[in-house]
Amino acid sequence: FSAGVTLDYGLWYCIIDLKQNNGLGKVIQKNIHLQFFPLYDGLTAIKHGNGNDWWLIFQKGSVSLSDSSNEYYLYRIDSSGINPLQTQQIGGYRIDSSGDLSLNHNGTKLIYAGWRGLVELFDFDRCTGVISNPTIIETQKAGNPYPYYTSAVFSPNSRFLYLASYQTLYNHASYLYQYDLTSSNISANRILLDSFPSPEGLGIMEMGPDNKIYISSADEAPGHAFPYADSIHNYITDNLSVINSPDSFGLACDFQRFSFYLGGNQTYYGLPNNPDYTLGPLVGSPCDTITAVHEIKQQQIQNELKVFYHSGWDIAFINADKLTGKNYSFTLFDITGKLIFKEEGNLTSQYFTKDLSMQQFAKGVYIVVLQSEKERLCTRFLK
Repeated sequence: FSAGVTLDYGLWYCIIDLKQNNGLGKVIQKNIHLQFFPLYDGLTAIKHGNGNDWWLIFQKGSVSLSDSSNEYYLYRIDSSGINPLQTQQIGGYRIDSSGDLSLNHNGTKLIYAGWRGLVELFDFDRCTGVISNPTIIETQKAGNPYPYYTSAVFSPNSRFLYLASYQTLYNHASYLYQYDLTSSNISANRILLDSFPSPEGLGIMEMGPDNKIYISSADEAPGHAFPYADSIHNYITDNLSVINSPDSFGLACDFQRFSFYLGGNQTYYGLPNNPDYTLGPLVGSPCDTITAVHEIKQQQIQNELKVFYHSGWDIAFINADKLTGKNYSFTLFDITGKLIFKEEGNLTSQYFTKDLSMQQFAKGVYIVVLQSEKERLCTRFLK
């Protein structure tokens, strides 16, 4: 998947058969146009909570101040292909022509950082794809000078947020900040880790498989603009900067400029946007259909959640016992983790009972979750 640039607006994808060419792969369909509105940066992906499917998350780019938006777009990608588009309107309205989207290590937090200064933190649900609880860390600027935030990335433990800024139009300086997300005032307690003079343009940050954060830079000296000539090789073009201990506070994070040599290759602003392919299912969640079968059975015995499906009446009879909470949330998921029914209410006793009509639902395995402020019960049944 790739975002179009300049006049090639939209979202594109290619299909690659990894079994061809002795495992090296072959492109079998190329540049399929999936969306046609402006889409610049801010394209990311995370594994679904079932550990098998994927969420693709992106946002619409603005071409003018009147084109501001707070819409987020998601595709769920599974063995059947690309599922219908999901749209959510949440958070502040963006008037950026570009911005960066990034998820934390386990996919529970989403950060947006825009050129005009908006930095906004969200919760993300890997089971449902729902983005929620917007928290503004930095506000959007009405006029220049803009901070031009180029990238934002979480530390492995999700406590710290790192933010890169490149103020191209004014002092041509770059800045690297650290935020402590556990602080009561996140913005007021940010730490400046380093500043880069011209022509060292700070670009994209990505976490590597070694849990270090790697940062690209561009050489913006006169005559060195992208694309570089093959003869251009220096400390900026040939190295990445590294945050060696990103889980540590302040300068203890051990940021080292231009310390990772690329073996004679060149870098500019970008880095590969590789998602975490090793991320497993969200263990214990209702959409964990890969590893949680044994755990759900154990919970069913301990927590006294029982479901009986009557095929003749097409009704699921749900009963729970020994409840200690006062409020409940009852949810039903299909085997892929898609939420298909939800009900909330008050618990007036230790018992919960519900007769749920299944007439509108297809045959298959369903997962029942009953949750209060004191307990969480899961089980499954077959229609």
